[in-house]
Amino acid sequence: MTTTESRRRERQDGSFRVALADATKGAVAMEGGRGQMTTGNGRRGRHDGFFRSAFADTTVVAAEVQAMVPPRLYRQLDLGRVDVVGARYVDERLSTPESDAVFRVSTVSNDAHVFVLLEHQRAAARLMPFRVLRYVTRFWTSHLTATPSLTSLPPVVPLVVANVPGGWRGPRSLDGVVEGSPELLEAVRPFLPRLELAIDDLSMLDAKGVLARQGPPAARLAWWLLSLSTDLSRVKREAPLMYPTIEAVREKAPEHHRQALVYLRSLPMTTAQRRQVDEVFEVISMKEYRKRVPFPQDIVREEELQKARRQGQRRGLVLLTAHVRDQPAFADLAP
Repeated sequence: MTTTESRRRERQDGSFRVALADATKGAVAMEGGRGQMTTGNGRRGRHDGFFRSAFADTTVVAAEVQAMVPPRLYRQLDLGRVDVVGARYVDERLSTPESDAVFRVSTVSNDAHVFVLLEHQRAAARLMPFRVLRYVTRFWTSHLTATPSLTSLPPVVPLVVANVPGGWRGPRSLDGVVEGSPELLEAVRPFLPRLELAIDDLSMLDAKGVLARQGPPAARLAWWLLSLSTDLSRVKREAPLMYPTIEAVREKAPEHHRQALVYLRSLPMTTAQRRQVDEVFEVISMKEYRKRVPFPQDIVREEELQKARRQGQRRGLVLLTAHVRDQPAFADLAP
């Protein structure tokens, strides 16, 4: 049997393959081996690669959970204790992994854990709720296989981080993918599985919205760049607001900073957008920002100084004129 035939057989053997990594090592088990990030090719691979690298940081994941879950659930979570479970799921019809990662979040009562399934989407897939339901059931299956004595299932919260150009237009619940008239759907609803997606539609988030969110600088930078990828015409206008955040990432998380630079330069763009990105890139790739680009607070301070100088110059000119007129040679200039 050839290598190609062997791989085809493996893909056909079962609907999904589940790989769980050792959470204590913080590893993510990828298709093709531990620690190997499979991102695919083309635009999807570009965005997925940056998303997975940014959200491998549990503090970034905690910030995403805080931004997306309802207050009632947020109050029960201890977001200071988030662990990587590192699950990857592969559909038998696909050659690349589709779901992204699973994280275990402790509760403030310490009596249970909540698992967060994090999924990144660049397109508003029509069957997304059904796909996520499959991920959830596969996770439960794996959980029961690891501990056959269990008689209950842990809660799983699916979060979808979307940077879809034009915004998310797909269904947000299983109700939206089941066909039938409104009367029929209402009648069968009690017999259907219930699943609501929490979708973080980053295309609706600008720099001001990013800075209004709670979270570490690395999370804010990731949100902004993923949002920016849907509309690069905003880059020059919004970049000055983000410079302090970018500098903080460079100082505290240099690897995040490097990945951000690579992602920004990899985005498809027009010639005009390329010029704007190049200007911003020149700034955020420098080691000393303040030597070249003033921060917003510095701009305000400089404007105040310039105003004071202009006022001082006008006052000095008045005094100088008065002094000159007092001199004998210019007495005739006096009023």
